[in-house]
Amino acid sequence: MMLEAKIALLSIAYTIISYLAYSTAKKERDSLVTVFTAIMAVALGYISLEARGVSGLLGFIGSATLLTSLALGEISKVERRSLFSMFSFYFTASSIMLTATTNAVRMFIYWETIAMLMIGAMVIYKKDESYEAALKYAVICIPGSIIGLIGLILAIFSSGTISFPYMLNNSGVLSIMLMAIGFGTEVALFPMYVWLPSLYIGMPPLLLAVEIASILPATTYIVGTIASMNYTVAIVTASLALIGSIVGSLSAMAQNDLRKLLSYSTLSHIGYMLLGLSVGTALARDYSVLHMVAHAIPKASLVAMTFALLSRLGNSGIEGLRKFGNSYKLVIMGSALALLGLPPFLSFWSELYIFLGAFASTLPWKLLALVYFAVILISTGYAFKIIYSYSSEDKGEEYGTDTFAIILLLFFLLSLFLSPFQSYLVTYFLGPL
Repeated sequence: MMLEAKIALLSIAYTIISYLAYSTAKKERDSLVTVFTAIMAVALGYISLEARGVSGLLGFIGSATLLTSLALGEISKVERRSLFSMFSFYFTASSIMLTATTNAVRMFIYWETIAMLMIGAMVIYKKDESYEAALKYAVICIPGSIIGLIGLILAIFSSGTISFPYMLNNSGVLSIMLMAIGFGTEVALFPMYVWLPSLYIGMPPLLLAVEIASILPATTYIVGTIASMNYTVAIVTASLALIGSIVGSLSAMAQNDLRKLLSYSTLSHIGYMLLGLSVGTALARDYSVLHMVAHAIPKASLVAMTFALLSRLGNSGIEGLRKFGNSYKLVIMGSALALLGLPPFLSFWSELYIFLGAFASTLPWKLLALVYFAVILISTGYAFKIIYSYSSEDKGEEYGTDTFAIILLLFFLLSLFLSPFQSYLVTYFLGPL
C-alpha cells in the first residue's frame, strides 16, 4: 500500500476515535485524545521511516516534533489540549500526504486542507492577535491559491494528465510561473511574507512548533519543485526567496520579541530551502530537503521556549531568556548556533552543500550562491542577539532544569545526534547522489 493511502486510512481512524473520545468522555477527553494522538504519532513515524523518500523524511521529523509538542503540552496543561492534539496530528498527516501524492488534484485538495487547518489553529484560543493573524493569512494566501489553481488547471490541460510529476515536466512557462508565485504566497515568498510575523504571534507556540516541522517544509518542497521545472521560473523564484532571506535576517536583528525574531529567521531560512530546490542539481536539492530537518529542530525548540516565556513571564521578550538557566541555556544557545549553521550541528552540512550545489551550476546560480553565503553571514546578527541575552551580569535566574527543560533538551539534541549521519540520512531517505 502506498504511503499516501496508509496515512489517509490512519487519519480516518484517528478522526473517528478522537471524535468519540471528545464527545463522550468530556471530563477525561483532553488526556484521552492526547494519549491517542501520541500513539498515532508513533505510527506516523514508523510508516514514514519505512516508506522513505521526501515524505518519509519529513514525516519522521514531523512525528518527532509532534510527540515532543504533545509531551510539553501535557505537562504544562495547555488549554483545550484535545483540540491542540487534533490540530497537531492533522498538521503532520496532511503534510506527509501533500508530499507523497502524485495526483495533481489531490495535491491541491491537501494544499487547501492545510490552509484551512492553519486558519483554524490560529483562532483556537479566540484572541485578538490570533484573529488578526488569520485575517492576514487569508487575505494574502487565498488569492495566491486562486492564482496557483489557475496555473494548475492550465498545466493539466496543456499536459493532458493529472499525474503531478508528468504534468510539471510537460507544462509551459506561464502555468509553472502561476503555480510557483501563487502557491508561493503560502511559504511567504517575497514580497508576500507580511502574514508570517503575525502567524508567530497568533498561533499557539507548541502548535506552531509542529507547523514548523510539518507544514512549512512540505509546502516549501512543493513550491521549490514546481519552480525547478523551468529555468526562468527557477531563477525568479530563487531570487525572490533570497531577497526575502535578506529582509528576514536584517529584520530579525531589529526585534526584541523572540516570536517576531524567529518569524523573520524563518523567512530567511525559507530562502535557503527554495534556493536549493530551485537550482535543480541533485546535491542542492537533497540537502535542501535535509535542511528542512536541520532547521526544524532548533527553530521548534526556540518556539517552544516562547511558550515557556509566555506561560511563566507573561511576555516573549528576549531579555526574559536570562531567567532560564541550566538545561534551558543549552537549548537556547545551541539552537541559536544551529540556526546559524555552525558545526557540529546538522544545519552546517545542509547549508554547506546547498551552497556547493548551487555554486556548481551556471553563472546566475553562482551569483545567487554568493548572495546566499552573504545572507548566512548577516544572520550572525540575530543568532548572537539571542546568545547575548545572557550577557547581563544580573541574570536573575529563576527557572532551572525541570521536566519541560529535559524533554526540550532531548529533542534539541537530535540536531547534534543526526549530524554525523547526515550522508546516511540523505542516502536512506532520498537515495544516492
